[in-house]
Amino acid sequence: MERALSISLDLNLKLISETVRYLKTHGKEVVYDAEHFFDGYFANRDYALRTLEAARNAGADVLCLCDTNAAR
Repeated sequence: MERALSISLDLNLKLISETVRYLKTHGKEVVYDAEHFFDGYFANRDYALRTLEAARNAGADVLCLCDTNAAR
């Protein structure tokens, strides 16, 4: 997040939560697509899990663990 989006890890968690919550309050089904999840998990396990927790706690209907870079 810091390199790719130039935002802090904490701000990213806030954005995940706020976005999911916004969509849910507008009656949408939310699929949280955790792109590059496994690469992130290998790099920073705790943070990767916190992103899922942020989405789930905000009401995401589905947590999709993706990895388009074919992690280990």
